Amino acid sequence: MTSPTQGEHAQTEALRPKFGDLLRNTMASESNPRRDAYFIREVHRSGGGVNPGRWFEMTDGKGETWLSNPQNMVSAAPRAASSRGRGQSELVGGEWRQI
Repeated sequence: MTSPTQGEHAQTEALRPKFGDLLRNTMASESNPRRDAYFIREVHRSGGGVNPGRWFEMTDGKGETWLSNPQNMVSAAPRAASSRGRGQSELVGGEWRQI
C-alpha cells in the first residue's frame, strides 16, 4: 500500500462529514468490512492517552462502532448522474453502481 500524498492530506483536513455521511477508508482492502462506513461524530483525544488527536467515530449501520483516522478517509458518496438528479446509485460489493 502507498501512503497518502500531501494533497490527499490537505483534502482530508478539509473533510468535515455530517452524521450519516458514507466514507471510505483508503487504507482498507476491498475485503475489509470496515472499508465503507457511516460517520457518527468527530472525537478529539487528549495528548495524555493512546493515539491522541482527531478521530472519526464510524459505524457499519448494524450496531458496531470504531474509530478511524480521518487522514485515511474520503467521501464515498456517488456523484450525481446529472444536474437534475435523475440517476440513482447504490453500493454494490464496495463499488457505486447506477441503478
